[in-house]
Amino acid sequence: MPDSDEEAQEQAQIVWGVRLCLWQLKAVRTILKGQDVLTIAPTGAGKTLVYWLVLAFVKDGCIIVVTPLKDLGSQFKAELKAKGFSALNVTGNIVTDEVYKEIALLKYHVVIFSPESMVKDHRFNDLLNNQTFM
Repeated sequence: MPDSDEEAQEQAQIVWGVRLCLWQLKAVRTILKGQDVLTIAPTGAGKTLVYWLVLAFVKDGCIIVVTPLKDLGSQFKAELKAKGFSALNVTGNIVTDEVYKEIALLKYHVVIFSPESMVKDHRFNDLLNNQTFM
């Protein structure tokens, strides 16, 4: 957890090359305190950066991202890998029991799901009920 807003700003600059807005700082600090956050902002305002920045401070967890667009999931995965974070975009052609085991063992910093893959696959609910994962 950053000790100050300045530390969070420094990490944002080092890792992502940006300066955070006040609402982004507040959201990051709230997430790092273990509280839920709902962020509503226009397209391109930097909502995604909020949870990407959390990766700079939480090394032993996994962020689940839900996106209805396959291309956006692929874009997120590429951006994260370019910054040195492990990411998995769960699509129909890679969903195996082995993949879910890897997710449960926290092999990935970020796992990207479509809403359909979460609803239609019982293994997603199993993952959320897994004490090791949660």
